[in-house]
Amino acid sequence: MDRQTILALVDQVAKTPRHPDHRFPPARYYTFLQLLAGAVRPQVSVELGVCRGGGSLHLAVGYPLGKVIGVDVESLYPELIACVEELYPNFTFWQMDSILAAEHYRSINYGSIGILFIDTVHTSERALAEYAAWKPSLAEHAVVVLDDRLRVSMREAWETIPGERIRLDNLHDASCATDGGFGVILT
Repeated sequence: MDRQTILALVDQVAKTPRHPDHRFPPARYYTFLQLLAGAVRPQVSVELGVCRGGGSLHLAVGYPLGKVIGVDVESLYPELIACVEELYPNFTFWQMDSILAAEHYRSINYGSIGILFIDTVHTSERALAEYAAWKPSLAEHAVVVLDDRLRVSMREAWETIPGERIRLDNLHDASCATDGGFGVILT
């Protein structure tokens, strides 16, 4: 994966039909995740911070042959998570702490993670701890995705995680200049 491929995927977002289920908001970054999974074809994708399940759903749609694991400490929308699990058998939800889940993942040994989407509490401290916990399981050229990277509390994570950073803030609009934002880090 390289910068040119990432930017080509961004260009395809507007041309890609949205997922038809109205319960999952038509966020542009979800469509990007779907296209990214199709391009990377990861053995495993992991979303930390599942909420309604839209990110995991789009990763599962993007590459149905890969395993998608969604991790969240809470299950605020169990009916939506159940829907994703039913429609996409390559998706599994783990209700547990995202850092403890990394240890659990290594004990199961599903293989290398090609896409790691960090979307939990949006603080640098937590995002960096999650990255450190999951790093041993990342594929050699994994793609790390950060949501809400424009928040002041996420700046250190964006600047610290090693790799080539590509800002894709236009995929995640915000109500103000210090919210929203989206980006990938090519490791």
